[in-house]
Amino acid sequence: MFKHSLYYIYNYLERFIYSMTKTSHSPGQLSELAQGDIVWLDFSPTVGHEQADYRPAVVISKQQFNRRALVIVLPITRTPGALKVEINCLPSKSYVMCDQPRALDLLARKYKSDGKCLSKEELEQVLGRLKPIIF
Repeated sequence: MFKHSLYYIYNYLERFIYSMTKTSHSPGQLSELAQGDIVWLDFSPTVGHEQADYRPAVVISKQQFNRRALVIVLPITRTPGALKVEINCLPSKSYVMCDQPRALDLLARKYKSDGKCLSKEELEQVLGRLKPIIF
């Protein structure tokens, strides 16, 4: 039990410290977000099994759509799973949750970005895993 609690405290602190190195963005910069970019934001409030809390996410909407305040993202976690794609652009082993697409107002949620993005191969894997879920 104690070891389990320490794991969550460590993960929270690691994400908090990493997030402090990012910069906030203004409305005009939403149009600069491209498919595959990594953003950090707070997914809360949520209901039921939706992924919550402050975490990274990958942008899956195209740049033309991102000019609006709403941007479609997939949350990123450290827990592997059947509908998840492993990525290597973050400090620790991470997985894109392809089963939880969300359209979020990034301006209201005050997203941050440090310029990281998925590789072309990783983005193709994510979109390939997402396609049978939606279509």
